[in-house]
Amino acid sequence: MNVQSSRIFLKCRNFNTIKQTQINIYVIKNEKGCGNRGNTFTDAPRFVMEVLSPSTENYDRTEKMQLYCEQEIEEYWIVDWRKRTVEIYELDYEGETPKYYLLKTITEENKDELQLLHFPKIKITFDELFDEID
Repeated sequence: MNVQSSRIFLKCRNFNTIKQTQINIYVIKNEKGCGNRGNTFTDAPRFVMEVLSPSTENYDRTEKMQLYCEQEIEEYWIVDWRKRTVEIYELDYEGETPKYYLLKTITEENKDELQLLHFPKIKITFDELFDEID
């Protein structure tokens, strides 16, 4: 398993079109065949975290979230540094259609509940995420 933070891109195939989107933080399996070419994934990661900025918030919450859903990325976090919240979305299905459900929103009050759903051995704390923000 590999946790990364970098300028990496996910190439999404959808109905004969290819979209490429930048990922903030991601987790991939270390398995043969799970790969990337340069800084572009050829397979979907299992976890993605996006840190919102005013210029990309709408895109991260709509189009990018839909792309990740279509690629069946199991867990998606949206970190809002202005509100100091982490929204944790989990992938599930309505029939055959993948869909994200908001599992919980983490704030200062429930910060001890912050954990990766599918990777419990990887520790990310609320205080570490928001350490440099005043």
